[in-house]
Amino acid sequence: DKEYVCIMKTKEKIPKEKIKQTFKEFTGKIYQKPPEISAVAKKTRVRKIYSLELLETKKEFILFKTFCQHGTYIRKLVEDLGLVWGTETEMIELRRTNAGGFTEQECSTLNELRDATILKNKKPEMLKKIIKPVEYAVKRLPSVIVKDSAIENIQNGAPVYSVGIIEMKGDIKHDKPVAIFTKGNKLIAVGISLYDKKELKQHKKAIKTKKVIR
Repeated sequence: DKEYVCIMKTKEKIPKEKIKQTFKEFTGKIYQKPPEISAVAKKTRVRKIYSLELLETKKEFILFKTFCQHGTYIRKLVEDLGLVWGTETEMIELRRTNAGGFTEQECSTLNELRDATILKNKKPEMLKKIIKPVEYAVKRLPSVIVKDSAIENIQNGAPVYSVGIIEMKGDIKHDKPVAIFTKGNKLIAVGISLYDKKELKQHKKAIKTKKVIR
């Protein structure tokens, strides 16, 4: 899921209350057909808009923030808003401020990375601040801790069996990603849960391994 801040321009000025009302109508599940210039099939599909917030208006310009499901095209969203308002619209600027739970504030510039690399012997903390351990990438996922005896099989692509699970953390959902850890909190793999958390221990196969990390 991603968060964006967008500036759009309309041919005619739209009243604030009308914008807010339309934003409410576009919050939730929407139908969207990817634009012609895109890397996916041009078929209408359902995407979810979690929030759509008006930040500011100035003449024909509208500044808004949206948090949406991956695969949502903001340029197409802007176009569809224009169809509802009966006016031409154009996306002027788009900024991604959150992707998969990673915020803009966590980002580093290439110059900062270069400087940290050059000074890694004198100031190793600079590089550690930029280069995160792989476990950091899944900190927002629910997880399971498995027995040492299960690790090698999982590394070879085998599923996680319920008898090999020591502990479960977070809200594990059917068909959703789960991080798989050792007892020493080292990430082994990421898998897809075959059941909800309360049902996981009731079945032999619990998690399908999708990506082995180490």
